[in-house]
Amino acid sequence: MKFNNLKLDKKTIIPLMCLFALSLLIILFINFTFPKKVYSLLTPIFSQIKQYNNTFNELIINDEIEADKIISDLSNKNEQLSYIKDSLNKISVSDNEIEIKNSLLDNLNYNISINDLCSSLLKTSASDNLLSTYNEYSKTYNLLLNNYDSLDSYKIDLNFNNGAKDFFNYINKYFSVLISLNRDNDIKTTQKNNYIENLNNCIDSFDKIDEDLEPAINKIREDKRDFNNLIKDIKDKKSTLNTIKNKSYCITIPEGETKSYNLLQDTINYYELYITSLEHSIEAEKTFTNSDHKLDIEENYKNSFSKYSDFKDNLKNLRTELDKFNKK
Repeated sequence: MKFNNLKLDKKTIIPLMCLFALSLLIILFINFTFPKKVYSLLTPIFSQIKQYNNTFNELIINDEIEADKIISDLSNKNEQLSYIKDSLNKISVSDNEIEIKNSLLDNLNYNISINDLCSSLLKTSASDNLLSTYNEYSKTYNLLLNNYDSLDSYKIDLNFNNGAKDFFNYINKYFSVLISLNRDNDIKTTQKNNYIENLNNCIDSFDKIDEDLEPAINKIREDKRDFNNLIKDIKDKKSTLNTIKNKSYCITIPEGETKSYNLLQDTINYYELYITSLEHSIEAEKTFTNSDHKLDIEENYKNSFSKYSDFKDNLKNLRTELDKFNKK
């Protein structure tokens, strides 16, 4: 009878001992992973960070950014964070607890950095460094969010609240749109500059072949020389004209700007009419030497030189219109 009672006692005691041992292990685990002493020391830090996170609600009102006010507020916030950081640095922890402290220090450093970068964005919204600052801002913001996740794994409930998230997300979106607009403006500016440069190159080429050949023709007639050199010069001018035409086909026209390009095409057409008509007139004079065709030849020359006047007028209009576009 006593033996049976002893067996019953063993069956009861062994589970109780296992339960006691498990409870002891849990207590030891909790104490080692987050010692009560450390938690007690860091509680003021937690409270200050939470309080800091609750200060972003009024920075943006009705989707309006008051840059000077925000920059001033962020500067004050960084003073607050630096004070918290100094307090945290003064807290001594064991090697087992250093990771928790370092994560909190990282949190404070990321918060300080994101505030500085936010201020830099607001100060340099028209700067060439805007894109690099924005990229650094986005990178730091992601590091900050990841840090809050890592603190959560230590059972530290700091919560980067919605007010703070809304503020930094708004800044992120605002400058993302601004950079996109700047990029579009840069593209338009580059396109405009290239367009102006290409048209100026065409105008420069026209200047090289812009010549009233009537005096040269009269001099050849007076000296009774042949037209061979003049014909060669005309062919060279036609070759330059073809180069201008080919360049004009490759010009990208900025949106809404067709007037100067149309004037370029008109100038090309008028010069082509002038130089081709003049070439035909010279060939006719070489072919028909008798006086019966003299009036026809003179009429041909008259038509050719009138086309030269049309060319000159269009070239002048082209310069004026391009200058107007350049000043827009």
